[in-house]
Amino acid sequence: MNIICMIGVSPSLIIAYKYNSIHSLCLFIIGILNHYHNSKNIYLKNIDRFFCLSLGIYGSYYFNKTGKIFNYIPILFVINYILYINNYINKLSSNIFHVLFIQWPSLYSIYKTIIKNKL
Repeated sequence: MNIICMIGVSPSLIIAYKYNSIHSLCLFIIGILNHYHNSKNIYLKNIDRFFCLSLGIYGSYYFNKTGKIFNYIPILFVINYILYINNYINKLSSNIFHVLFIQWPSLYSIYKTIIKNKL
């Protein structure tokens, strides 16, 4: 169980409830399932990656100004992954990096998209 990343994905439930956002609700459910199983389940891991990538492409394409942050998140994800698998950072640092530079900027961008476009 990956507690840090589960806590990091939790604000998406607040956004889903407050703004009635199906995107945030799906992000929460898939994120919790993936991080609860500590990414050992390849099927869940790939669903999580596909959904997040699809959401990022959707946000960047349809909501250009608020979706700009989505353009950097895949790059940061790859950087974090490379640093972790090559043992430049430990699992704790990788999880904190994931929350601060991948999960929360994604949530912020979703929030700004909802507010700006009244979704």
